[in-house]
Amino acid sequence: MERQLTKLTTAGVDRVGEVLAEHGWAGRSQVGCAAADAECRLVLTSSARGPFPL
Repeated sequence: MERQLTKLTTAGVDRVGEVLAEHGWAGRSQVGCAAADAECRLVLTSSARGPFPL
């Protein structure tokens, strides 16, 4: 279970990094509150990947 979570988290962090590099931070008005909050939490809690443009 932990391996699967790590795999999914890594994939999510990688994708967020790609989106940030191409488009910058997505604001709530662009993607909605839930997606913007999820993006932020994913980046802030990920110690394995980065750096991200904060």
